[in-house]
Amino acid sequence: MLNNLIFYNNYNTGDLFTARTFILELISRGIADDYFFAHHHDPYLTSDFIKYYRPDEFCMDRKSFHKEGDNLFFNTWIGYAYSKYVLPGVVCRLDNFKKLYNDTLRAAGIDYQLTRKDDEYIPSISQFTVEKENIDNFISSRDKDRKLVLLSNGLVYSGQAINFDLNYIIYKLSMKHTNVDFIATARFDYEANNLFYTSDIIKKSGSDLKEIGYLSLFADVIIGRSSGPYVYCQLKENYQNENKTFLSFTKERGCAHMPMGNVNARLLWSKETNLDVVQRKIEEVL
Repeated sequence: MLNNLIFYNNYNTGDLFTARTFILELISRGIADDYFFAHHHDPYLTSDFIKYYRPDEFCMDRKSFHKEGDNLFFNTWIGYAYSKYVLPGVVCRLDNFKKLYNDTLRAAGIDYQLTRKDDEYIPSISQFTVEKENIDNFISSRDKDRKLVLLSNGLVYSGQAINFDLNYIIYKLSMKHTNVDFIATARFDYEANNLFYTSDIIKKSGSDLKEIGYLSLFADVIIGRSSGPYVYCQLKENYQNENKTFLSFTKERGCAHMPMGNVNARLLWSKETNLDVVQRKIEEVL
C-alpha cells in the first residue's frame, strides 16, 4: 500500500471539477494511507473531499505519475498527452479521462481500474460542501414565475472557446427582455433591476465556484464557454433536469458539454462569435 497518494493538476479550475468523481472513487478503494490534491487554486475548491498539498517539483506537467519512495504523485491533467487523450474536435471527454486514469494506474502498478459508465463520473452536488444560505435567501425572495438565466461571462483560459464581449450582449438582453432575470458570473459596469451578479448573491471571500454550481440548480438556462464557472454548473442534477437548457459557445461540439449519453436537459451548442448572432441564439432559449 502507498503511504501518500498525491493527485495534482497545474492548470485551471475546471480540471479540479472534472477530476472530483474519479478521485473520490480511488480514495474509496483504500489504495493509500492518506490522500492529497496539489493545485494552484483556492484550497476551498477541494477541501471538502481531500487534503490540500502545495505543488512541488514532483508535480510534473508532462509525466503521468512520479513515485518518490512510498508516495505516488498522480497527474490528473488530460492535456499532457494531447494526441492520445485530447483528440481534435473531441476535447476532454469523460471516456478519455477514464482512459487516462486507468493507464496511469496500470503504469504505476496500482491493481485497480475504473469501470463505471462514463456519465457516472459527472460530479453531483451531493459531493460538494457549499455555503448555501445567501443563495437560498436570494432564490426564496424572487418571483418564481420569471425565467432565470445564468451566464458565465468571464474570460476563458482553457483554449476551448474564443473570448468575445458577452458583457455587451448581457446588457442588451437585460434591456430588451425585462421579464427575464439574468445572473452574470463576472461583474461589469452595468446595473439593471433584472441583472444580478453572483458575487452579490453569494457574498463570500475566496473562490465561489462551488456556490455558482449550487446556484445553477435554480436556473432555467445556463450559458457559457467552458470557463471555470460554466464547468462547475455541469452537475449531474442539472443534466437530469428536463426543464434545464444548456447553451455552450465553444470551438468544437466535443467540449461543449460533459455527458456522452442521453440526458434529460436540452443541450445546445454553437461555434458563433459574432455578437449579433450570439444574441439571437440566446434569445431563442429565453
